Amino acid sequence: MGKETILKKTLISGEKNSEDIEILYDTGASRSLVEYSLCEKLTQYIIPLQRPLKLKLADGKNTIEANFLVNLYLEINGYKLPMIFYAVNNLARDIILGIDNMQDWEMKIDFKTKEVTLGITPDELFFY
Repeated sequence: MGKETILKKTLISGEKNSEDIEILYDTGASRSLVEYSLCEKLTQYIIPLQRPLKLKLADGKNTIEANFLVNLYLEINGYKLPMIFYAVNNLARDIILGIDNMQDWEMKIDFKTKEVTLGITPDELFFY
């Protein structure tokens, strides 16, 4: 499977606020990223990393630096899904949903119709 993307309006929320924004679902992104300024609007719980995480961009040459982690919720198919994002400044999109969170929820994306389905739902999770 090649690297594919879609843009899709999705409700994202933290404990302070929610916003319906266009998210880039990117199968070529290894990590999920969020623009730091959006984090400040949605949550007060922004966790600093001990060391910055440098991530390569799609061009394979340039890097972006993440200095924070944040837990946010995306509403997909009626489920409010918890997801962890790396917060960065000057991101091209407010949110890039990477393969890390897609795999956690076993997402399947129909790139023609922009339909997102989940292979696992919160109802199926068991915590021990």
